[in-house]
Amino acid sequence: MNIPDELRYSSEHEWVRRVDAESRVRVGVTDFAQDALGDVVYVDLPQVGASVAAAEAVGELESTKSVSEMYAPVSGVVVAVNESLAENPQLLNDDPYGDGWLIEIAASDLAELDALLDAMATPPPSPFVREEIIVPSAAMRRRVELAAAERFGICANVRFSFLGQWLW
Repeated sequence: MNIPDELRYSSEHEWVRRVDAESRVRVGVTDFAQDALGDVVYVDLPQVGASVAAAEAVGELESTKSVSEMYAPVSGVVVAVNESLAENPQLLNDDPYGDGWLIEIAASDLAELDALLDAMATPPPSPFVREEIIVPSAAMRRRVELAAAERFGICANVRFSFLGQWLW
């Protein structure tokens, strides 16, 4: 899984890159998120000028597997959208950290940016782990535990993480 060091990450698998020295940030989805989505076929992005709040849904990503909401990692005003995704949503899969970016936001509170995860929050792989299961939230723990028990047996050697933060 590709996790660039220079980016910040939300708990919903969006990444954020500072675009300028002031408040403008570029937002996209992580390599993990695009891989979990599968082939992206449609992207619904907010309008330029829309106000967004951190952790609120601002768009949708439709793939051959599902439709997922996209969340704003920081509050502010949308100042640009990636128009290329309208005709070529596959860019999201092909280059999630480059040409597949989603929106740019003029952040209203840069402290929100500092509160996001960094790449160091992802620990190195352990040689004792048979399989790592990334779960979308701590609330999914029991469901994932049951699935792991079915797949690997009751003594499954599985670790659960959420964007590199160990849940249990």
